[in-house]
Amino acid sequence: MKNKLNYILLFIITGVLFSCDDKIRELDELNTSPEFQYFRKSSINWEIPNQEVPISDSAKVFTISNNSTYPAILRILDLNNNLSKINIISPDPESSFFVNGDTYFSNYEVNNNEEFNVAFRSAKEGTFDYTVFAKDDFGKKNQMKFRITFKPNKPPKPIFKIVLISGSSRNYQLDGTASYDIDKAIGGSLIEFEYIIDNIVIQTSENKINHIFTVGTHEVKFRVKDNDNVWSDYITTTLNVL
Repeated sequence: MKNKLNYILLFIITGVLFSCDDKIRELDELNTSPEFQYFRKSSINWEIPNQEVPISDSAKVFTISNNSTYPAILRILDLNNNLSKINIISPDPESSFFVNGDTYFSNYEVNNNEEFNVAFRSAKEGTFDYTVFAKDDFGKKNQMKFRITFKPNKPPKPIFKIVLISGSSRNYQLDGTASYDIDKAIGGSLIEFEYIIDNIVIQTSENKINHIFTVGTHEVKFRVKDNDNVWSDYITTTLNVL
């Protein structure tokens, strides 16, 4: 009788174990890998990356003056709500990245944030790869890659015209609004404009100014500065005021 009870107990325990294994196996089969979405400067809507193909883009080489980075917003969706680990990896110690405003190098584990801001930067020219990994409690994982080419600064382009506003007062407008930074697409911008009128230097953040001239011939020079503190060449013109 005792042996019979032992067999029954063993049968029940074995059945429970097999049932648990089947349940775990069933859950594992239903489980899906975490899914990435991202939003970058050129995005209109959230985009889904191909985990094998890097997102290729470009940015300016970082300097203290331009504080240039390549920003993006990452969103990680886990339908089963069992996301356990997110890692960002940079292979080059000179190529850093930010997560929600804090700076990191080489490897950083994000604290299970499903959406966070990230920005990559490099103080040297070249192409660098960054990889973001996400893994859930069952070991299923996914990844996305960024391949960012950091380009050196190019000097800005000055474009300048002089427009008569009032002939009676000899008021002219010095207009540099058409000037631009050649690498605007990767974060370049104009921060200062310089007008030199008969050796009188006027530096300002305004892209156009008014000036009242005296009768005679005047030499006018113009140049612009970008956010890397690099000045363009001068444009020089002569103005005859009657």
